[in-house]
Amino acid sequence: MARPRKVAAEQKSEQVSVRLTAAERALLEEQAHANGVTVGQLIRRRALKLPVVPATVRGSDKSRVDASLITELNRIGNNINQLAHDANRGLTERPYWQKLGDELRKVLERLVVKR
Repeated sequence: MARPRKVAAEQKSEQVSVRLTAAERALLEEQAHANGVTVGQLIRRRALKLPVVPATVRGSDKSRVDASLITELNRIGNNINQLAHDANRGLTERPYWQKLGDELRKVLERLVVKR
């Protein structure tokens, strides 16, 4: 099944031509490769002051940054924030903090092992 067509406002129809030195082009290609994006994507995102987010490797569900790990760390961070609010109101539960610390250690160990 083919991907649905983009609406006219989302289609990239305009082009900009830029002259570069060989060294500048090599640098852009190196940066694009390091982020897993094309040179065009890199230039477009930088020009529009958008973050350059590493792309998913084609033919694989792995990316340079493990999205599930980031999601897990975000959830833990949200829990820590809620607990900090409770602690400031005097509503702390030590066993819960211990469990949260253990979960965070496990996630960080997974992160270190992947490198």
